[in-house]
Amino acid sequence: MNYYKQMDQWDNLTKILLILGVILLLSSSSRIIGVTLIIYAVGRMGYYSSRNKSMGDVNFNKVKSDMKNVLDNFKNKMKERKEFLVTRCPNCSQKLRLPRRKGNILVTCPRCGYKFKLKT
Repeated sequence: MNYYKQMDQWDNLTKILLILGVILLLSSSSRIIGVTLIIYAVGRMGYYSSRNKSMGDVNFNKVKSDMKNVLDNFKNKMKERKEFLVTRCPNCSQKLRLPRRKGNILVTCPRCGYKFKLKT
């Protein structure tokens, strides 16, 4: 069943409950049931109207562009992992990005000046 058709049926049910509640409220024998139905119908109207507003605020183009940005960032990180080796300085733990496939190199940490050999 389509979501919007289902919402229309719920709207009609709320209207019927509200009318029935008013009729029972006006009758002398079942005022408690009438008040209960009115309170329930008003609660349904508030719940479903707030739910529709929050669902209407979703901007699918923004969600799509955000997902595209996340995917592009992930692709760039994977490409960077193929081209560069990220390691830490053994002396000060500074992160270092070194080119891959250069063999044994002498690395100098830019922060502390510590020199160490590393195979890339």
